Amino acid sequence: MKTLLDKRDGIGIITMNCPDNLNAIDVGMSAELLERLQSCDQDDEIKVVVLRSGAKAFSAGGDLVYSYKKLQAGDDIDFTELVENVGKLVLEIKKMRKLVITQVDGVAAGAGASLAISGDIVLLSDRATLVQAFVNVGLVPDTGGTYLLTHSLGMAQAMKFMITGEPMKSADALAFGLATEVVESKELEAVTEKWANKIAKGPLKAYENLKRQVYYAAYRDLPMYLENGEKPTQLKVSHSSDFREGVAAFVEKRKPQFQGK
Repeated sequence: MKTLLDKRDGIGIITMNCPDNLNAIDVGMSAELLERLQSCDQDDEIKVVVLRSGAKAFSAGGDLVYSYKKLQAGDDIDFTELVENVGKLVLEIKKMRKLVITQVDGVAAGAGASLAISGDIVLLSDRATLVQAFVNVGLVPDTGGTYLLTHSLGMAQAMKFMITGEPMKSADALAFGLATEVVESKELEAVTEKWANKIAKGPLKAYENLKRQVYYAAYRDLPMYLENGEKPTQLKVSHSSDFREGVAAFVEKRKPQFQGK
């Protein structure tokens, strides 16, 4: 299992637990996370959900080493199932009845960054970093990243963040409205527990219907975006020469030489 689920005092705690690859979000991880979220939403004993990491990074995003090995062996990479899974994942977080808290410590890159900011409550440590690094390997954001960022940052700042692929520190994420709160790393777990306990003991029906309101106010066209915007564009660039070069450059620790092909 790549994830763990712990239940205590009305709180469902989902932990990504693949420290060896910094919680890379592959097909297996995304499928497990989706199953965990659905299970928590259907469990009447769980009042609120926490999504966190059991590694020194929240998530490094896609497993580029795996992709590199496949490409070096002359195999094609089919991202269809993965892109569909991560789309379902962010949609589940936004549509499920229960509030989801993302507890983010360390680096959240690529799909991991999108997942980090998808929570209803986003708690970052002071050493957390968000990186929309897709362009660095010739890809475009998935896991709802472009949708979430343009809605939160506005088009100009979202484009800057995604085009440059530069890291965003937690303080900047808070200033831009991507985070609910930023706390010292050593206090993150305690602050998360405080938030979770408050919600678990609160007016759950009000929270559920407030979340429904927010969905229709801000995210009702997310399914259309995922199917007609995110999925076809990511699958197209995943077959490009630039993607092959980007992955190779990342693993070989050199600057990529993109050709726009």
